[in-house]
Amino acid sequence: MLSITFHDKVKKTLYILAGIAGISLIILIHEAGHFLFAQYFNVATPVFSIGFGPTLFEIPCEKTILKIALFPLGGYVEMDPDMLAEQSYIRKMLILFGGILFNFIFAYGVLVYYTIRNKLSPSLNISSSQTMKQAFVTIFTQQNGNSTFVGPIGIISTIGQSFAINSQLYWFALAIISFNIGFLNMLPLPFFDGGKALLLTIEEVIGRNIPAHVVWVISMTFLALFILFITQITLNDVKRLWKK
Repeated sequence: MLSITFHDKVKKTLYILAGIAGISLIILIHEAGHFLFAQYFNVATPVFSIGFGPTLFEIPCEKTILKIALFPLGGYVEMDPDMLAEQSYIRKMLILFGGILFNFIFAYGVLVYYTIRNKLSPSLNISSSQTMKQAFVTIFTQQNGNSTFVGPIGIISTIGQSFAINSQLYWFALAIISFNIGFLNMLPLPFFDGGKALLLTIEEVIGRNIPAHVVWVISMTFLALFILFITQITLNDVKRLWKK
């Protein structure tokens, strides 16, 4: 009985790690989009961070330091503000939406790969996209109930459970979540790419920069509200998982 319990704990730990690795990969892909567009337009990028909070370790890579932080639920690419300010409106927008573009490319690539593989090798018994979609919806519902909004813990749990079934469903789940993160970042909120793009567009239209203190107040207000929202749905995720 003890060995079975230990084996179950090992499996649960593995699924959690798979979930964290999956969400970290999606974040890495998103930030890589910003990074590569910035590099293409010769904007210096001193830091490329996966995660927030205290740095676990860092790797110097030419003129950029790659950081792995404690909380793997986000990331950022630090850019030289002066060099970024010198770029044209179009280039700034490309840098901003590079992350979203890469999320969509990754998701589309995964779905196309399995579609082509299924057609070329039907003997492998690879599930159709419709079957995988139904399986993903079932797992998502089992993990999160009928909740409209799911926090980071719920997402990690869903990815981990997908990994527990098979690798194909795992990558399908990552593709779906990558799509959703891409769309989420298009929201016109100051701390999302869509919000930053909106501010840039307003500045381009009015022909001058919005005062820094105004941007700061708007950003902090929306960020505080967003943190409260994320905290609430994360607590809901914990309660649901605890009951199980």
